Amino acid sequence: MALDHIRDYWTPMGFSPLDLSHTSPAWFATRWITHFCAPAFIFLAGASAYFQLAKQGDKADVSRHLLLRGLWLVLLEIIVVNISWKAALPVDYLWLQVIWAIGLSMIVCAGAIWLPTLPLAVLAVLIVAGHDSFNDFQPAEGWQWLWHILHERGSCLVPLCDGMD
Repeated sequence: MALDHIRDYWTPMGFSPLDLSHTSPAWFATRWITHFCAPAFIFLAGASAYFQLAKQGDKADVSRHLLLRGLWLVLLEIIVVNISWKAALPVDYLWLQVIWAIGLSMIVCAGAIWLPTLPLAVLAVLIVAGHDSFNDFQPAEGWQWLWHILHERGSCLVPLCDGMD
């Protein structure tokens, strides 16, 4: 991730390192490998919650820990990361990215550990296998922002004032 961030902010690249018509193998590899970092971290957070629950046996405590950790990550993304990106106050939009997604995943995991194993496994398979089944779905008027947060690829830009696109 550090290599990709350095490449993104300190090189005068005028193209995406994933564009095979312009990139080199080294540029491609540093960008491509980052696609595994956040999913691997979220997987490890879930595995850690499973092992903690198996060791401790107290669902309420593990659930509370996941909920609080997730809320802290969401707040960190909204407050610290957004102010850092903008480098000014007031912030007129929220740029919701990886830390926010990890936080939301931990919040969902805090509730999911209360599900029995079979329904949880079915839900997991449906989410992973059926994700792209909803690519052409268009939400009802007024709910596009939620659909963008839950399903759309890319960074989520949420305007905080009228007149922002």
